[in-house]
Amino acid sequence: MTAISAYSGPSRSDPVVSERRVRSEQRREMLLDAADTVIRRIGSRVSATLIAQEAGVTKPIIYRHFDDIQDLYRALAARHNDRLHQWLLASRERDSDLNRRQRFRGVIESFFTAIDGDSNVYRFLVHTGADVPGQEGALSWFTRLWAEEIALHLAAITGQPAGSLQARATGFAMAGALHTTGNWWLDERASPLSEIIDAVTDLLLSGLPIPTVPPSELGMRGTND
Repeated sequence: MTAISAYSGPSRSDPVVSERRVRSEQRREMLLDAADTVIRRIGSRVSATLIAQEAGVTKPIIYRHFDDIQDLYRALAARHNDRLHQWLLASRERDSDLNRRQRFRGVIESFFTAIDGDSNVYRFLVHTGADVPGQEGALSWFTRLWAEEIALHLAAITGQPAGSLQARATGFAMAGALHTTGNWWLDERASPLSEIIDAVTDLLLSGLPIPTVPPSELGMRGTND
């Protein structure tokens, strides 16, 4: 009797399977494009229903390509982190012949330029989903992603090992400072962006500014207040 081999389904090289995979990836990108469009238009009030309407599909289509809405949010965060990564690379290449402060400033400028151009997307990425029970919030997830990205670029600028504790600690501290300052600047826009970039660069690179009045006078002011 001739043995019958088990059929395990179409191979990965099957043209039909490959075409389906390509279509699925294209549909995912289309849904992310729709989410981007809605977020830019209305901010963080985006929902699966609005994304589906923008994409011209039904909600079940979204969940066919993403595990849940948080999965879509994480994919969107990864997409924007990739864009920030490219901006940072461009900044490093552009400023490679400049001094240390100018190269460091380039990292700061890349961040603020990104959030200035896409403020609704930025607010969405760092705030939406932070209170989802049982899941790491979108804020901490995106902050971690961005902090690790900054750490890699700072290591390249300063010559530190890429995964060193110092580089990672600096990356996380810097990400927190940038997010907080970015939120404040987007709310108030009280100063020209270039001045904000200079102030944050000086703080993170050189520490607190030297007092312009004697410490005794600073103490007297605090007492009188």
